[in-house]
Amino acid sequence: MEAATIFTLARRKGLRAGAICTVDGNLVEGTQKGETDDEELPEKAKDNVERAIRISLDAVVDLQGE
Repeated sequence: MEAATIFTLARRKGLRAGAICTVDGNLVEGTQKGETDDEELPEKAKDNVERAIRISLDAVVDLQGE
């Protein structure tokens, strides 16, 4: 929902916008991050968050050059 607002505003202003979405729970299993472990995010999820941040920063740099 928040990404839709960003895209709508960007389009109205003639700007580019992007979003990286992630899942932090499983509705089928009824679990959420940190629910069963002491850590909020398991190591694999932390790696994926870092990867998403790097991808988004690379995209910003690429868009700056256009």
